[in-house]
Amino acid sequence: MRRREFFGGVLSATAALGVTAPSDGAEAALATDPALEPDETLGNEQLLALLAPLELGQVVGLGWRLAELTDVVKGGAVLTLYHDESAREARVHVCRKGEVARGAAQSETLDFLLMNDGDGSRPTDESLGRVLRVIALVARGNEGSGLSAPRGLLSHDARVSAFRRSRALV
Repeated sequence: MRRREFFGGVLSATAALGVTAPSDGAEAALATDPALEPDETLGNEQLLALLAPLELGQVVGLGWRLAELTDVVKGGAVLTLYHDESAREARVHVCRKGEVARGAAQSETLDFLLMNDGDGSRPTDESLGRVLRVIALVARGNEGSGLSAPRGLLSHDARVSAFRRSRALV
């Protein structure tokens, strides 16, 4: 089955079930956290705690290093992974896990979305996918200790709804 046919079927099924797409605009997306202002920036301390004992600069595995983690901006943070041997860089948007997980890996409260300027048609590099699953597993362990996604983190769908027009999700 081709990708377009698959998504056409998914859209038809959701319409038949009466599922509606989220309304456009920051107000709808921010309804999940009304205390968050659309342009508010929050620190990354809670996300770093979810990733502990992993630390920035550390090799996670298969040559991939945690290079950087931005603050939470416009409902998400960007985790940059760097592959030492090949000098490749991967940008991963860390979002709140929504009703439907969208990323290459998920924990109980986080969704890790690879942002590789593609349209979803290219397969994810296997080593990168495995490393993202390890990172999600670490976060899941910390969630079991009572930690969760920080205030202000939005799901990918909510972020797209709120900020796609402004191209703020790059």
